[in-house]
Amino acid sequence: MKAMWAVVCVAVALAVAGSAPAVESFDALLPEDTFLYVSVRDVPEFLGKIRETAGYKIVKELRLFERLTPPEELGKMRVFYQQCVAPLGEIFSGEVAFAITSMEGIKDAPRLVLLADVSGNEAALKKYLEETIYPVLKEQGREPEKVTCHGAAFTRIVPDPDLPDQAIIFGVVDGVLMASVRVETLEEVMTLQVDAAGKRLSANEVYADVLRALGDADVRAYFDLGAILGKAREGEDEEVAAGMEVSGLSQVRAIGYGMQVGPEGGTTTLRVSTDGPPSGWLGALVRGGGPLKGIKYVPEDAGALLEFKSEGLGALYKELAAGLKSVSEKTGGTEFDEFTKGVEQIEALLGMKLEEEVLAAFGGEIVLSAKVPGGLGIPPAAVLIEVKDKAAAEKFVARVLELIETSSDGAVKMTSTQHGGVAITTVLASQTITPAVAVLDDFLVVGTYPTVVQGVIDTAAGETNIGTKEDFRAAMQGLPTDGAMTMYVDLKGIYEFAFPLLAARAAAEGEQADLIKDLGAIGEQLSGGAFVVKGDESGFTYRAHSSKAVLGPGVLLSAGLVVPALSRAREAARTTASLNNVKQLTLAIHEYAVDHEDELPAKLSELAPEYISSPEVFVHPKNKKKAKLIDLEKPETIDEHTDYELVLSGKLSDIEDSGTAVMIREREQFSRKARVVGYADGHARVVMEEE
Repeated sequence: MKAMWAVVCVAVALAVAGSAPAVESFDALLPEDTFLYVSVRDVPEFLGKIRETAGYKIVKELRLFERLTPPEELGKMRVFYQQCVAPLGEIFSGEVAFAITSMEGIKDAPRLVLLADVSGNEAALKKYLEETIYPVLKEQGREPEKVTCHGAAFTRIVPDPDLPDQAIIFGVVDGVLMASVRVETLEEVMTLQVDAAGKRLSANEVYADVLRALGDADVRAYFDLGAILGKAREGEDEEVAAGMEVSGLSQVRAIGYGMQVGPEGGTTTLRVSTDGPPSGWLGALVRGGGPLKGIKYVPEDAGALLEFKSEGLGALYKELAAGLKSVSEKTGGTEFDEFTKGVEQIEALLGMKLEEEVLAAFGGEIVLSAKVPGGLGIPPAAVLIEVKDKAAAEKFVARVLELIETSSDGAVKMTSTQHGGVAITTVLASQTITPAVAVLDDFLVVGTYPTVVQGVIDTAAGETNIGTKEDFRAAMQGLPTDGAMTMYVDLKGIYEFAFPLLAARAAAEGEQADLIKDLGAIGEQLSGGAFVVKGDESGFTYRAHSSKAVLGPGVLLSAGLVVPALSRAREAARTTASLNNVKQLTLAIHEYAVDHEDELPAKLSELAPEYISSPEVFVHPKNKKKAKLIDLEKPETIDEHTDYELVLSGKLSDIEDSGTAVMIREREQFSRKARVVGYADGHARVVMEEE
């Protein structure tokens, strides 16, 4: 146990630092081939911002962490926090940064470096090491070793006794805590700090550009995706390379991530750098122009609002077709042929050429705006599609409406009305389903109700100005207005619609009704959030803004608490499904014995297909994709891919105590500290590790 604590303590003492801030001076200390860099600019300030968010306060008040953590684990975590984590708050003064260089050594000992600003807190760091870390190491006979690096005193420790060759070397120089697994890496960093103050050794201009684009974010991260994908692609088949090429991934050089936190709002920036203008499917998604002829329609009583805009779907179609053709040619696959057949079927149905007529008629921006309903009805929603050829657009709409009417055998009727000089066609599908469509000079509008289409027409004519929701404006502040894709979601409105339904269902089923109720307090803090994707010559940028900080770190924090609970629920469901598999297999073994003079099968494959007719029964739910590899007519595929194994052999009647004799079990431990087993008397259960 103490050995484990030593590993954990060292990991927290150093790795916590590795997940955080970046002062500009740290940028200058990175080796040339850095491919991963994560930093928090100011740890104390960042933690203070987190504590000021509404989400953090609500989580703390509701004690969600305690309620979502098993009691037996909670005690251990509290001890660990008090002994190892809490003291760290007195150590960091400013930025903490973590970088990895040279992918060649990842399997062995990668060139990584951790830099942390501990200026003024060196005594607190020394006390932490001497009172928390070193005593545990000494108990295990692993005394800290003193080493010299570039003339400065450093300490070498081995955190894991099972890996004596994996050591951590660390020391404090001019108020900066430096740590690495290689002395050579520290030598390189020390050379930069001592001999070339302010000099950037990294010649990677992409790295500098990406970090610059992130601005003064509290948290920054940089990934040299080009290097990572290049390594991943080596040795792979042509299909992988072709897929990366047509998707545009092969052109991506680096990705930068930044997060800015504030009590009343949080902003996230994702910067993707490419070799030249973005290409492939990625490029088709992010290329585009401005808003749809200045139209911005929002249902007037929009309590819960969703707005989505996208430009260049015509280009995306062309990229998709070209990409599938390229992949098919290089790999001999049928992807492009299947795509072509589908297009031909659509064209035959419409009597129009998809690319030459339909996409030529539209091919521009698409806008979706919707209100989440107060009940379970169909929401007021409008889809606007930019029209470039009105005659072709009218022909397409007329043909689609004709197909709907003729295929319904008279069940669907069409009516035409006028509003603002524009013809509106309403589809009378039922008393509650009455979508409507109209073609204006600049765009096609489809609404879930005729009144929605009328509202759009009024907005286009400048007679109304109903798209000025306050939360929308707040969430869009600071975001580009000419993005290729923009989206706004009123999470508060969605919460107000959906949460009562979830709470009522939980209460009816008697499951965690109190927890659901308390989680509602977090929902009360939700507000609008927006994101924008904008392309340029050097790549594209994704920026998101939330009008309340709970959507930033608060939501991440809440998710960090809820995800473990969901993970345990998912694991429990998989265990139950595996239990059913074992029960079926146990029953099948009994049936096999009856038909084979009491003999048990030598292999599970002998049960198929007569006694077990589904491949899914032979695999654990966690590995359900493996079922596709099993052919019930080929026994070898069952024995190779099954996740279960026979334990008993011989005759069923020779088993003395069938209630305790294990007949079949999972091959490995899929659940934590437990395994599903089946017994000779036909029952199955989950057996804990200690049993």
